[in-house]
Amino acid sequence: MSEAQIHPTAIVDPGAELGAGTIVGPYCVIGPDVVLGPGCWLQHHVTLCG
Repeated sequence: MSEAQIHPTAIVDPGAELGAGTIVGPYCVIGPDVVLGPGCWLQHHVTLCG
């Protein structure tokens, strides 16, 4: 799998871990300490706090 794809409007904390092939859609917010496994797909307007 390829590296994660992050939409330009998404905000991903540098402390988050994104698995290979993960897709982060528009206006998503991913906080610190969040761990997503390979192949996750966050479509839009998702907020995850760790």
